[in-house]
Amino acid sequence: MALQSSGQITLDDIHVEAGGSTGSEATINDSDIRGLISASSGAEMEFADFYGASSGPSLVGVVTIKVGTDIGLDSSSEAINLTGAGVQDGDVVVVAYAADTGEWSTHTGWSGMADLELEEYSYGAYGNYRYAPMAAVSIGNWASGDSNPYMTFSGSSAGERLRAVSLVAAIFRNVDGTGGPTGYNNAAENTNGDSGMPNPPSRTSSGNSNMIVAVGCLDDDEVSMSAPSGYTLAGTISTDSSTRGGVTGSSCAIAYKFSTANVTEDPGAFGGSGSDHWWGCTLRF
Repeated sequence: MALQSSGQITLDDIHVEAGGSTGSEATINDSDIRGLISASSGAEMEFADFYGASSGPSLVGVVTIKVGTDIGLDSSSEAINLTGAGVQDGDVVVVAYAADTGEWSTHTGWSGMADLELEEYSYGAYGNYRYAPMAAVSIGNWASGDSNPYMTFSGSSAGERLRAVSLVAAIFRNVDGTGGPTGYNNAAENTNGDSGMPNPPSRTSSGNSNMIVAVGCLDDDEVSMSAPSGYTLAGTISTDSSTRGGVTGSSCAIAYKFSTANVTEDPGAFGGSGSDHWWGCTLRF
C-alpha cells in the first residue's frame, strides 16, 4: 500500500512501507528506505519526498501526444518528455503509438534505454502507401543520465510520411526486475482485427511477474478508450480535426493490472464506440 500523499508522515511509516517492522530501528539512509524513491546513499532527502511512495509496483506518470499530418517530412521528430512526467532511474517505460498512414524508419534518442523491444503491425499496403493502424510498442528501463526519447520518421513520398499519430507513454515503478524489460517474460503477444475495439490477446503464465500491460491501437475512429475489464487505464489519446490533416485519424491506449498470479491472462477488449482495423498487444512483466 502506498504512503499517503499529504499530511504528517513519519520515519516509521516509511520503514513499514519498505518492509520493516513498526517500531524497529531505521534511518532515512537505509537502502530499503532510499529504494522507495530511488535515492542514492547519502543523498539529501526529506520526509515529503516519500509522499505517495510504494514498495509495490505503481504507475507514476503518463505522457500523451497527438501529432499532426506529415510528421517525417524532412526527418522531423516529436519529443516524448518523460522527465516532465517524473521518470526516475530504474523505472519501466512503455511507449505505444498508432498512426493512420505512413511508414516508420527509426526512433532516435533511445540509446540510453536498455532492452528496447518493438512490435509493429501494418494492416496493408498499396504501392508505397501503408494504411493503418501503423502501431508499435517500445519498452525500456530508464537509466541515470538518459535523455528524453524522440520518435523520428523520414520519408520521401506521401505514402511514407507518418500521419495522424496518437501516442501514450506510461511510466511504472517497482516492476518485477526478473520478469521486466531485462527479459520481460518472453516475447510480447500481439494480434489484430478488422472491426470492433482493440482486443489484446491471451498471454500464458511465465515465471515471476507482477504486472500485465495491455495496449490497443485503432485506425480511423477517434475515441476515448476505456480499460478492459479488471484493468486500470494508464492513458488514452486520439487525434482530432486539428491534428489529423487530410487523413482520418487514430486512437491509442495503455492499460495495466498488477498481479503476481502465475496464470494465463486474457485482458479482453478495450471499451469505446469505435470499430475499425485495430492492433492489440499484451505484455507481461
